[in-house]
Amino acid sequence: QRLLEKGANTIATLPRNFKSLPSFDGTNRVNGTDFFNCLSACGLHIIKEDASLISRFIDKDGSNMLNFEEFLFALRGRPNEERQSIIDYVYSIFDKEHTGVADANEMKKVFNCQKHPKFTMGKLTESQMFYLYLKNFNHQVKNNVTKKEWDDYYAGLSLAIDNDSHFCSLLKNQFKLE
Repeated sequence: QRLLEKGANTIATLPRNFKSLPSFDGTNRVNGTDFFNCLSACGLHIIKEDASLISRFIDKDGSNMLNFEEFLFALRGRPNEERQSIIDYVYSIFDKEHTGVADANEMKKVFNCQKHPKFTMGKLTESQMFYLYLKNFNHQVKNNVTKKEWDDYYAGLSLAIDNDSHFCSLLKNQFKLE
């Protein structure tokens, strides 16, 4: 609940943060110390007893390697069918060859930040807004977004929006699809 209170962006960027941890083994697992340090860095300071309960829940094999995909699923679940279908649809526009990798340059052509407060107040340009958007997927901004990164981000974002049609409308509007 405390992570959810931090906002959708915190949850949406957790996968990226976990992948940057020193003990990340390439299979979505990190050691317990790194795991809880990452949560602390997100503002979630967990007492030892709670950390132990979470560890037992996530570390099924007792290896002290925690699978953050299982943690994130327990935290946020999956978007419902309506939300996932719009997430998939928008992604497919940028992954025309169905390779699981979308071209960021194609996204930029239709990216819409016109209503974002930082843009409307003149604090950031469209290019700066798009750069920050891409950072949601990976610490090192690159010219593509994988389907996994896309799904993780929008599943986290989905948590903060109660209404299905509002979520779908926001995603469509973000890429000028309405």
